Amino acid sequence: GGDTKGTVQRLFDEYGFIMTLDDQEVFFHANALKDISMTELEEGVDVSLAMEEGDKGLQAVWVKAA
Repeated sequence: GGDTKGTVQRLFDEYGFIMTLDDQEVFFHANALKDISMTELEEGVDVSLAMEEGDKGLQAVWVKAA
């Protein structure tokens, strides 16, 4: 898949969830962050991401600052 745009929805210590523009909730892990760290992220921040279907639904392959 190509780049998808989304907004950080919920944040936890090592992971979080992004809501894409077409209202899909995507899980991400801190390891997927490319040019930003968990401490820099806030709920409501716009990001770009690539996603794949994982064991428990959609998950981000990588996440970058938008």
